[in-house]
Amino acid sequence: MKKAKIVKIGNSHGVVIPKDILTKANISDHVVLRAENNKIIISADEEFTINERIQQDLRGLGVTVLNKNVLSFKGFKIALNDEQILNLNNHYKNEKIGRR
Repeated sequence: MKKAKIVKIGNSHGVVIPKDILTKANISDHVVLRAENNKIIISADEEFTINERIQQDLRGLGVTVLNKNVLSFKGFKIALNDEQILNLNNHYKNEKIGRR
């Protein structure tokens, strides 16, 4: 267990989290915060993590994400409807928990 000090940041407060703790918890840039029983719980934002992985995988294929519904591949723009985006997100969620 490591201890940390709460510091004032503008009108808010923050805690510096050591890199090794973030790595062990598999947390990158976006988190979800909740308070319960005198504790502050910090966990990875699963939706952001999935969207980040999708974008990394697509970049590896040469695809650029222009916005939520539009991709670019070799100069062609590809529009995705909400159902296709949902299917893509579900694929990554299932892959994460080992259901392929």
